[in-house]
Formats: sequence, structure tokens, C-alpha cells
Amino acid sequence: MNVRGIIFDKDGTLTDLQARWSPVFCGMIEHLADGDASVARRLADVLDVDLDQRLVIPHGVAAVGNVREIGGPIRDVLLAAGVAADD
Repeated sequence: MNVRGIIFDKDGTLTDLQARWSPVFCGMIEHLADGDASVARRLADVLDVDLDQRLVIPHGVAAVGNVREIGGPIRDVLLAAGVAADD
């Protein structure tokens, strides 16, 4: 196999951003919040996700951020909510 390149499209340039990523980010937020609506809202805010409409905000962190830009805010919200760093 002769691979000449790999395209990773997360921001919706080539694929439908909402169809592909909204369920992923909304599901992740709900899982991490573990039933705490306040934590879910804070996670949605830092990731630029509209939980009410279940949409990723175009050009927001979830749509265009890298692993540090996404993971750092998630970590900060969870630590502020009292989740142990080991968890």
C-alpha cells in the first residue's frame, strides 16, 4: 500500500461537522458531568458546545482545537468541580 497522505477533517471542511462531532462532544460532556447539570454547562461553555441544540459551535474550541486546547479546559472544569486528579 502506498499512502501519500492522510486527511483529518474535524472542523467540517470536508465532512458534516454537526453530524460527525456534535454527538461525540455532547455525549462526552454528559458522561464527564455524570449527571451534574452545572458541570455539563461549564464543560459546554469552555468547549463551545450548545447542549440545548446539541451542536458544536463552528470555529469554537471543540470544532478546531487540538488535544491540549480541548483537554486543558476539560481538566480545569473537572478539577474545579472536585473530581480527583487521579480520576
